[in-house]
Amino acid sequence: MRLLLRALVLIVVLGSTTAPAVAAAPLIEEQVVTVPDSALFNGLLQLGGRLYASDPAAVVRFDSPASDLSIHTRAAFPRPGSQQFAYSALTGKVYALLMSGVAEVDPETLAVRDVVTGTFGTGGICALGDSLFVLTAGFPSQVLRYGLADYSRTGAATLASGNGHTIDTDGTSLFAVPGYGITPAWFARLDPQTLNYTSVVIPGYGYTDTMAVHGGFAWLGDPLGNVVKINTGTLSYTIIRTGPQTTTLAVFGVSVAQGYVWATHGSFPGVITRIDPVTDAVETYTLPAGQEYPDLVVPGDNGKLYVDFYQSPQRMGRFVMGEPPPEPTSAPTTTRTPTRTPTKRIPPGLFKKTRTPTP
Repeated sequence: MRLLLRALVLIVVLGSTTAPAVAAAPLIEEQVVTVPDSALFNGLLQLGGRLYASDPAAVVRFDSPASDLSIHTRAAFPRPGSQQFAYSALTGKVYALLMSGVAEVDPETLAVRDVVTGTFGTGGICALGDSLFVLTAGFPSQVLRYGLADYSRTGAATLASGNGHTIDTDGTSLFAVPGYGITPAWFARLDPQTLNYTSVVIPGYGYTDTMAVHGGFAWLGDPLGNVVKINTGTLSYTIIRTGPQTTTLAVFGVSVAQGYVWATHGSFPGVITRIDPVTDAVETYTLPAGQEYPDLVVPGDNGKLYVDFYQSPQRMGRFVMGEPPPEPTSAPTTTRTPTRTPTKRIPPGLFKKTRTPTP
């Protein structure tokens, strides 16, 4: 979450590890473009060979992202304040969480309509089965369930803490976490049918904009540049230190691609970290000038990795992950700069994310 990062005191975190490096194929830049009519993406989704993003006012569809990121179409939301995306295979629709509702987006026509109204703030959204689940950003936060048949509310749970920001699922359970700016941080696992939940407190100051659920773990970022690996069954956790503990390396995006966990650091210069989910080995890539504040990250087809850069005007990049190594091996942590193809540098107007929790 792009909250104003408060003055943080360096803490000693229980269960933390400094992960070894892993030999990796290069992260190769294929294309980075400026999106002149958009800024400050909050949601990113790859679906059917297309890439969907949300800026505060519109959904942006990149029609041929694997070949040309400069081709895109925009459709306005019914009201500003877009946050995160969810996709339902049941309805075939994309859902955008707005600060005061939910908008349904037809991924083919980009027709947009209001389906839910409410005060959600900078919360989160996910879809599971025949329901949408919204995590509110209030104090305390709530998880609200809406039926996809008619979008009526079918359940609610009030959590023990607040500043909720991201909710995701492994197909069986729901997982909810707060955004940056709350301490101690918390992690809640919910039953989607009853909305009963179990929560644990984890030292820290809140988590990232996105959550990756993979291999029985939930993967999150924190404002000190760590990636938090939470066992979704036992709720035990490991904090993986990806580099120097500093707010200038705060993790904003986490995703799983080609069997690895990828984290983007909202830093200057931009940094992307790759983590082996079995060994927790870390490889860090420093991006070239002009690619500051990498934010959300999603996998594409054929080894592609899409990254947006939280700038105004917006920038969007496509990278190739290369072939995975045969077996991770321990070695001193290394830093690599991606091989890049020539691109025209367009000076970006940089805007750091500065949001405050919904009261």
